[in-house]
Amino acid sequence: MKITVVNRHRSDIMGGSEVQCDFIASELVKRGHDVSYVAVKGKKKNYDVSYKVLPCKSEGSEILESIVKSRPDLVYWRYHKNFIYDIFKKLDELKIKIIFSVSSEYDTHRFLYNKKQSLYINFRKWLRNINQFRGIRYVDAVVVNNESHLNRLPVKRQQFIPNGMTDEYVSFKWKRPYCIWIANIKSIKRPELYIDLANQIKDVDFLMVGAIQEQKYNWVENDENLPDNLHYLGPKSLTEVNGMIRESLFHIHTCMAEGFPNVFIQAWIFGKASVSYGFDPSGYIEKENLGMCSNENSEQFYNDVKEMIQNEELRDKKGANAQLFANKMFRIETSVGYLVELADELLKTY
Repeated sequence: MKITVVNRHRSDIMGGSEVQCDFIASELVKRGHDVSYVAVKGKKKNYDVSYKVLPCKSEGSEILESIVKSRPDLVYWRYHKNFIYDIFKKLDELKIKIIFSVSSEYDTHRFLYNKKQSLYINFRKWLRNINQFRGIRYVDAVVVNNESHLNRLPVKRQQFIPNGMTDEYVSFKWKRPYCIWIANIKSIKRPELYIDLANQIKDVDFLMVGAIQEQKYNWVENDENLPDNLHYLGPKSLTEVNGMIRESLFHIHTCMAEGFPNVFIQAWIFGKASVSYGFDPSGYIEKENLGMCSNENSEQFYNDVKEMIQNEELRDKKGANAQLFANKMFRIETSVGYLVELADELLKTY
């Protein structure tokens, strides 16, 4: 089978969907499939991977040209709704099957709204999004990594396929017990909530990992602006983050609703519970007893973190539940197996 993956590449930007696409492409190659990866905004001349990489600009015509050049049987699209109307319409004419992967809450929305932007910009984005949303009609199947996102798009064939994760890690040591927060630093990740915790709770250290992606957060790089027990460590590789999580007390999450952030899976694989300010992906934290979700309540969030720090028995119990659940649910090989079955099914229909 010839499969073309479309997204940005993890070698250019370390994001959750980019990591997952690399996992998927690599596993497909192991299974004997011919895989090309259209790396939007690709910056490198050489990508040290097992599959073919076609870097291109973030322009509809260039993305389409790269896809057609790879001559796929099927396209696995994980680049949100960018340019999809014109591209998907053409792929449909060429009888190339399309799997649209939902990697964000916003991928399921017909409309866009951002109260922080001007009405004019909102209206332009709203019109553009409506136009692009029409491209969904050409999609052959939708896959989601968060069960709550099923059946939100007008496509008949939809399937839940969980993300996968590696348990490889780089060893890490720290002088004091610590909690850990991992995300690229920008408004929707709400890093202020984590920093507030460190100001209030001095029992342990609070480590913060991620690239600063909005200029207004540049102040985080200066230790003098942070509580004494909060340490910003900058961006780290996936295996470095795994090593940090492995030695932590537990994982803290403050981000707004997304798709299914990799950091939850990373924490759970290493037997670490999660305390989330408000987002419980697929409801797993509550249903499977993998930590605590504070339901957007700041006082509850403080109490949950404090209790998890002080109650080792509770922490260990929820961490053990998390590890059992992760080992059963989030295996790369199993997830790619589901994807291959779906692709085979689609390619049998014309």
